[in-house]
Amino acid sequence: MHPMSIFRCLWLVALALPWGAQAQDAPLSLNQAVAQALAHNPNLAAIEARLTGLQAAVEPAGVLPDPKASLGVVNMPPSAPGLDRDPMTQVVVGVTQPLPYPGRLDLQRQIAQAKAAGGQAQLAEARLALAREVKLTWWHLAYLDRALALHWQTTEELNRLVEGAEARYRVGKGFQGDVWLARSERARIDPTIAALQAQRAGAQAQLAALLDLPPNTPIMLPDRDLPPLPAHVEPTPPMAKALQARPLLMAAAAEIAGARAGVGLADSAWIPTFDLGASYGIRSGNRRDLASITLSATLPLHGSSRQVPLLDQARSEQSAAGHRRHQAENRVRAEVIALVAELNRYLATVADYDERILPAAQGTVTAMEAAYGVGKVDFLNLVRARLTQLSDTVMALRARILAFQAQARLDAAVGQEVTP
Repeated sequence: MHPMSIFRCLWLVALALPWGAQAQDAPLSLNQAVAQALAHNPNLAAIEARLTGLQAAVEPAGVLPDPKASLGVVNMPPSAPGLDRDPMTQVVVGVTQPLPYPGRLDLQRQIAQAKAAGGQAQLAEARLALAREVKLTWWHLAYLDRALALHWQTTEELNRLVEGAEARYRVGKGFQGDVWLARSERARIDPTIAALQAQRAGAQAQLAALLDLPPNTPIMLPDRDLPPLPAHVEPTPPMAKALQARPLLMAAAAEIAGARAGVGLADSAWIPTFDLGASYGIRSGNRRDLASITLSATLPLHGSSRQVPLLDQARSEQSAAGHRRHQAENRVRAEVIALVAELNRYLATVADYDERILPAAQGTVTAMEAAYGVGKVDFLNLVRARLTQLSDTVMALRARILAFQAQARLDAAVGQEVTP
């Protein structure tokens, strides 16, 4: 069985025993982890609920205000109360409909639509951030799994070296110091394994929290080769995609649209609002009933203390929204440039390990084993060569995982996947 498979089986059993939590039925792939987090994360659900409220407010914002009904008695002499004491006394039933100036309701609807569009963009930005955190944690867990497997594998190889050194010592071809040296170097790996196991427990709890699972849920990742990485990423295509697709910029654009409509609404405050009223007066006896139609309007007599400050406020908010949009664009540009540089640095490191360092380490170990077999190399150099190979392999693995994590950060900064 592959060392990774053996390690994962033992590790999951060890996790299940003290906690009593049920492991997942199948290994959790990266895409499955992202999909599960997007479907069940409570913080994302809260943002979606807020967006639903913003979207529900769009239609009411463009609807006419409710009419007002009235019921009363008019023209009744106070000295002789009664409905039949004066021919003009009447019971009046009326209704009044406020009529905003044409275009004002549309501006209110535009403001509500801009808030909903901004909420939609904020939801998309939150989804990107959540997917990024899931990917970072998943890749960290993948690194810990593989690093532990490498250390377990090296421990087994050192065990074989110990057995070989003991056998050579028993037949007089080796030294007792070689046996103690092999045992000492093998024991040095144990604290590293314990530290990696503790880190894995923490990363597993963090990933479980992102997936809305109990923190003690054992999570197993697929036992498969890591996907390929690109050789190099140019900054221009990701930059163009980010400026077009990043939800952060869409939210800023929606804020500008809402502020622009707000300026129009504040400017329309100078225009009177009309009230159209109709009433019916019922008189007692055989007197004829009376009907009335009225049209009233507001008089903007306090423009300098009401309309002007409101318009200034709206224009200030529009200006602030434009500045925030500019700042958001600067932020996105800086993020993309920095993340592309970071990714390319890790890609260069991975290539260096794959092309030079790891082949040299493997060649050194192979040569040392052959030379030790014929007594041309001492045991200490053989053990050190094997431990150096372990260190180089773990560092190469870490560089590769850091490249995948840089990819995840770049994808979130752009708003979509940049590299395959």
